[in-house]
Amino acid sequence: MSTEQPLVEADDISKEFPTDDSVLAELLGTGKYLQAVNSVSLAIKPGETLGLVGESGSGKSTLANLVTGLHEPTDGEVRFEGDPLPTATQRDRATLSDIGMVFQNPRGSLDPRITVRKAIKEPMHAAGWSRERREERANQLMEIVNLQQSFGSRYPYELSGGQAQRVAIARAIALDPKLLVLDEPVSALDVSVQAKILNLLIELQDELDLTYLFIAHDLNVVEHIADRVAVMYLGEIMESGPTRQLFEKPSHPYTETLLSAIPEVKPGGRSDRVVLTKDPPSPVDPPSGCVFHTRCPDAGDRCAEEEPTVTEIGDAESRCHFAEEVYERG
Repeated sequence: MSTEQPLVEADDISKEFPTDDSVLAELLGTGKYLQAVNSVSLAIKPGETLGLVGESGSGKSTLANLVTGLHEPTDGEVRFEGDPLPTATQRDRATLSDIGMVFQNPRGSLDPRITVRKAIKEPMHAAGWSRERREERANQLMEIVNLQQSFGSRYPYELSGGQAQRVAIARAIALDPKLLVLDEPVSALDVSVQAKILNLLIELQDELDLTYLFIAHDLNVVEHIADRVAVMYLGEIMESGPTRQLFEKPSHPYTETLLSAIPEVKPGGRSDRVVLTKDPPSPVDPPSGCVFHTRCPDAGDRCAEEEPTVTEIGDAESRCHFAEEVYERG
């Protein structure tokens, strides 16, 4: 096992949000909390891509906000290069530049009132770069993301979805970050455009020595880009491990259901689709025991009563009482 220090580590972090933040609820102690992230630990090594997958509402974006410092954990600690990560408002310019972020809706992340070139230069302006240096870097970034210099005078509404995402990527890497958090970066794009953006991200990772936290619900996309995958459900990591192992021999029933939902079943793979008929429980009132047991096709009495511990299966980790059995049938 590699002893290389992770670039970013989440150590048993949790994040809860009050559902009623009124003064009366606080005084009476009647307020309830939404548990968006619950006791999550993960590590991302320099230069790798960790794919984070799960249904909508599983806590992926909240976890991303904790990793970037946009949210402060309720419990636990996030470390960057071995040091505790302050929130974004507590960091100086130098440490703010270490982490970049690309969002799902490229146009929504761009100011419609300013040109592409000005949008790309905004992070550099905030960092105090000189005008000459900003202009030189903007030209370089447009070349890096394969945008013609003539696009610099355009406005976001004049761009296609793929072009707008290239601008968003250029902004995110403007200050030479070490970690790039990509929150559903291709889900709003056409399939043909998705492939081009994914290939661009792979090229940039090699050229710029970037580390990625790649969030998606499309497992085909994750399989293409991720070195390792973490599967999230109701605020918890159900399974994590190398991409190939999770796709070929998953060790958690929830991972199985996600894989079986992929439209094309691979030759030699499982052909029996597992359909989850029940809606996920509320994160305000999560189930006892294993949080997945109310929807799990393999659940037994033990699952409702006892919270599963982490089991090591090959190079993966699974939070399931029956991890070995699930792995063997994979």
